[in-house]
Amino acid sequence: MRDNDSTKKVGVSEYSLGLTHRIENPYVDLSFIEIQTGDYFGEDDIERLEDDYGRS
Repeated sequence: MRDNDSTKKVGVSEYSLGLTHRIENPYVDLSFIEIQTGDYFGEDDIERLEDDYGRS
């Protein structure tokens, strides 16, 4: 783990607008649902700092 890593428990986790975040799970099967709120739901405002899957 890196110094700024955190572990989340089952349930709801919220992240502030503009917060750099990444999810990974090396342990058990995981279902992850990300929900955006607000007036804009496009993806052209996403800045990918790292991408293991080759998306642009």
